[in-house]
Amino acid sequence: MNKITYIIDIGLIVAFILMATTGILKFPGLLPWLGISYLQLPMGLISDIHDWTGITMTFLVLAHVIAYRKILIAMTRKYLGGGK
Repeated sequence: MNKITYIIDIGLIVAFILMATTGILKFPGLLPWLGISYLQLPMGLISDIHDWTGITMTFLVLAHVIAYRKILIAMTRKYLGGGK
């Protein structure tokens, strides 16, 4: 199980970095403010990468929650006073 959660976590890190980077590049007005034209970058590809990493990250977060469900349940019970 540790190997699976490690792979999920690495996937989340990679997806986050890609999604954040492409999201920053897509941010309205940022590139012109930096003196870069939208024509200089493959914005269609950047947008596709952003969309697909968002979908990938959604599934990885779901897998992460499923993998850690026992811990999440135990901690929730502890904080809500329902368990020891």
